[in-house]
Amino acid sequence: MFYYISFLRPPPTQAALSGEPILITPQIANDLRTEYYTDVQDIFYSWSLHSPTPSSVITKPVKLMSWRASTMYKEIPVPPPRNVRNGEYWRLILSSGTSRKDQVLSLNDENLGRQPFPVLSDPIFFSARSSKVAVKQERIQRSYALIAINRDHPVIFDIIEQTSFDLDKKIWDSGIGLSSWLIQLHSGMVANTALVSKVKDVLFTSKCGVLELGVNTQRGGIPRSTKP
Repeated sequence: MFYYISFLRPPPTQAALSGEPILITPQIANDLRTEYYTDVQDIFYSWSLHSPTPSSVITKPVKLMSWRASTMYKEIPVPPPRNVRNGEYWRLILSSGTSRKDQVLSLNDENLGRQPFPVLSDPIFFSARSSKVAVKQERIQRSYALIAINRDHPVIFDIIEQTSFDLDKKIWDSGIGLSSWLIQLHSGMVANTALVSKVKDVLFTSKCGVLELGVNTQRGGIPRSTKP
């Protein structure tokens, strides 16, 4: 079972330039949010500049809190980005470590899940004009990385999830676990046995059809993908 950092109380969609902290309530739980993390876990925050211009600016992670299930409803103030300007959008990143790698889920990692997964908020708009109503965000984002063959750098892609409890609007443990296993299988990281060799041949060498039966949308349907 994996554990995910998320927001019990998410940040607002808009914040003022007054320098006041942004209040959030972090949460660490399983994919269905029915079981909470039982250990003490340090959570670090950083800011990622989203717009108005494309940027790779990410601030250095700073310790925000030590999360405990006994205090999981506590509001935590987060200082806004330094020198934030009017009209800029920033994402809040929460992670369990202080490196850039800790802010991304590496599907090639044999120890995937040893720490709670990081999370990014939706962009927060900073404005000199204060908003009368604080509208809370309803989406989060997680970044995934995989090392592809013949590439010097990992491929990073983002998946957006809803903060609601609708099960069809978020990633499940099984999807992450299976994706990681398939990538490690293709990369030769899985111990080679007769069964593993047969699976690799079927998936990566032979022509095969793929039939997915898991349609969790409360409606009939069997998506089918055929590899030519």
